[in-house]
Order: sequence, then structure tokens, then C-alpha cells
Amino acid sequence: MSGFKNRKLPIWTVTTGTIQAIDNAYDTIKVRGAVTFKNSVNLNNLFIIGQLVCHSDVVVGLLKNRGVCFLKDKLEARRLVNTGHLSIKEAQVVELESFGYIKVKGLLQTDQFQAKGVMSIGELHGNHIEILMSGKCKIERLIGKEVFVNLTKNPFSLTSKKLISKDITGKNLSLTFTEAECVKGDYVTIGPYCVINTLYYKDYYKIDPTSKVEHIIYLEGDEE
Repeated sequence: MSGFKNRKLPIWTVTTGTIQAIDNAYDTIKVRGAVTFKNSVNLNNLFIIGQLVCHSDVVVGLLKNRGVCFLKDKLEARRLVNTGHLSIKEAQVVELESFGYIKVKGLLQTDQFQAKGVMSIGELHGNHIEILMSGKCKIERLIGKEVFVNLTKNPFSLTSKKLISKDITGKNLSLTFTEAECVKGDYVTIGPYCVINTLYYKDYYKIDPTSKVEHIIYLEGDEE
């Protein structure tokens, strides 16, 4: 994360147009209309209320998206807060909070991941991962030390809310409404309405009566 700036400089509010290059004099950019950035972005703060398309890599301290944002290349950020529609090619983010829709085509690496809403992610790596689903979600591969998957409290359309994954791996896993080919962890709790093909565990597992697990395999020692 060495690419971030650390300075106090003017704010630029952009309302429309295609921007070829961003002046280094700006510390913060606010997007309030339909804007396209052609070249790379390196800022302390990027705030999006309108629509933004970035064609090159983005390096920011804080990214807040309340609108529609498409990042066509890599994102590197200390903190990301999304309450709108966000689509990223790949990202490295220290702390990520999403309360809308988020899509990551490739790898998302993060320390803290908290998402409430709908998501589609190729591969997610993190230490603490907390997911509250409001619709159908897909994460091809999920790896974390602590992984918690549940539903939002909205009681409607429960059947459409689920996480679909090929592989979920972690130390402490707690899953509900999850369909996965493989689940592997030290301490694994399979909550209500899960469908798991193979469960690997080291120390403990528990399966809710409403869930279905085809195969249960005990992992000895340091076996992965």
C-alpha cells in the first residue's frame, strides 16, 4: 500500500466529461455526473455520487461510492465504502464495507470484508469476512480466517437468497443458505438450508437438520 498520497490539497468536483489525465494538485475528487477517467488515478479521497468509469488502475486512501462505478483495471485502497453499484476487475483493499451491489471479476484481497446486499466475486481472500445476503450471491472461491454467512433480516423471498461457491476455506466457518462443492475448516458450523458436497474439518463440525452434506472427512494434523 505504498502508493497512497499523504497531503492536504484542493478538492475537484467533476460533473461530466472524459478526463484524460488528473492534475496532481488535487487531493480529493468528487464525481457528481457521468464521468470517465482514461488514465490512472492516485488520490487520497474519491467520492462518487453520479457515474464513473475508470479505464486504468486506481490508487486511493478512501473510496466512497453512492452511485454507479466501473473500475476496468486494478483498485488499491485503504478503505472502500459502497452503497451503490460497484464493478471492479481486481482489488486490494484493507477494509471494505458494501451495502449495495458489488462485483469483482478476479481476485479481491482484503483484511476486513463486511457486505450486506448482493455480490458476485471471482475469488475473495480475507481475515474477517462477514456476508449478509439480500439476494442470490456468487463467490467462486472464498478463503478467510473467520467466515460468517447469513441472510439479511428481511423475511421476504428467502428462497432467492443464497451463496453459491465452489470452495470455502477458513479456520472458523459459520454458513447458512450456502451451496458449495467443498467446505474446509477447523471449526465448521453448517447452519440452515445449506447444500454441501464435501465437508473437511479438523476440530469440530455441526450440521443443521435442514442442511444436506454428502461427504464428511476428518483432516488429521496439518493436512490441508
